[in-house]
Amino acid sequence: MNRIVSGLFRVSIVLVMAFITLPLIVVMAASLSPSSQVTLVPWEWTVRWYGDLVARRWIDPFILSAQIAVLVSWISGVLGLLAAYVVAFEKCPGHAAIMSFLLSPLAVPQVVKGLSIVLFLSSAGLYPMAR
Repeated sequence: MNRIVSGLFRVSIVLVMAFITLPLIVVMAASLSPSSQVTLVPWEWTVRWYGDLVARRWIDPFILSAQIAVLVSWISGVLGLLAAYVVAFEKCPGHAAIMSFLLSPLAVPQVVKGLSIVLFLSSAGLYPMAR
């Protein structure tokens, strides 16, 4: 019995991994399409689009984005470290308010996810919203 469960577990893991990676494989295959329309004809594949990525038109914005990302990472890291130190070791006035402000970004994705689920169910007619 244990061997059957183990085999089913491995099969389910393989199926989940295939479900996760299959869209990525399709997108990568579609990126080899010779035209701007997606075609999955292997004998027409080309790397033309990847060659266009190294053009100066795309390199300059990429470098600017990378510089901005490094700068923002350093600034947010230093500010986050200082804020964590103050909240953890220095009991300042408004300690609870500062802590809730600093932790508020953790709640935002959950609120957005909940709102999007309600809107989806409402548009599908499965969750009637009061109007």
